[in-house]
Amino acid sequence: MMIDVVVCSRFKRLVNLFRRNFTHRHYQEIHVETVLNPQVFDVILRYAKAHPETMLMLTAPFEPWIKARIQAENLSDMEYGEILAEKYDILASVTNRFGLHVHLFHPQSVNIPKYEWQLNKIVDALGFIEGLGFEINDFAPGWWGYNMDTVRACWVAGIKRFHYDGLHELGFYKDMQLVKVWRTCDDFQLC
Repeated sequence: MMIDVVVCSRFKRLVNLFRRNFTHRHYQEIHVETVLNPQVFDVILRYAKAHPETMLMLTAPFEPWIKARIQAENLSDMEYGEILAEKYDILASVTNRFGLHVHLFHPQSVNIPKYEWQLNKIVDALGFIEGLGFEINDFAPGWWGYNMDTVRACWVAGIKRFHYDGLHELGFYKDMQLVKVWRTCDDFQLC
């Protein structure tokens, strides 16, 4: 019986992988994480110009694992935030389709953060992005790690549309629109 569940789960993942990569021409959204890399930033900028329908999901400067991955640990959150503000301002010159992208937990994680922690992280990131002058109504969870606490935290923070990967179904939460995203990538995957 357990083998059937695993096989079914793997089959669903393959079907969704196929849908994401072959059923749409262009990405629905790009998770913007690596704009400090000049090559990645140039590719994002060109892609956004060529595909104005694609939403760019922006990250805030307090994502330590991103700072480590792009080797920016020596930058303070303030310095990193100033660089992000410059890059995001350039992106805003070619598109106005932005959302928020926050990494809360990996979907296979055993330690899922409590609602209050998720809410605080979302509110802080939203405050940073909106402080730059962007109006944010959309949210995409990092690593596609989310639960109903995540949806509730977004609703409380004022997010209107919650993007999800289609692998984990969500229940309805108040008046928030759920947006199933089939074709997405991280910015560094464009290169």
